[in-house]
Amino acid sequence: MLKITPELHRLARLPNGASFAHEQIIKMVGNLTSHLGSGMGEGKTQDEVEEDRHAQQDFFHQIDEVLLDVTKQREPGWNISREIKRMEKNAEYLKDMGIEPYFPRSLALMRQMAPGEYGGQASPPRF
Repeated sequence: MLKITPELHRLARLPNGASFAHEQIIKMVGNLTSHLGSGMGEGKTQDEVEEDRHAQQDFFHQIDEVLLDVTKQREPGWNISREIKRMEKNAEYLKDMGIEPYFPRSLALMRQMAPGEYGGQASPPRF
């Protein structure tokens, strides 16, 4: 997935492209996340399991940077609250597996952008 991040950045710069890039990131990460629990740790030493967890955390950190950039480019009028809830659900799943935090910077930005329940503001903050 990290190999296609330049393509996601290019997509995000097209008209309405940021919403497509955002959706692609969430779907691809969701698909990857659904496979993390299966067989994790089977036949591995504790050190190997820990090494895998660190690699997964590094991966999610890198994808968070891509998602943060794409989120900043989103057009007004998208359902931020729905996206936040979907991401929080994935975060809980990963937390149960010892992988956290999940997109902390992107979620923080989205919560600031969300109206109402997250105390958002009209325009996105600058990071």
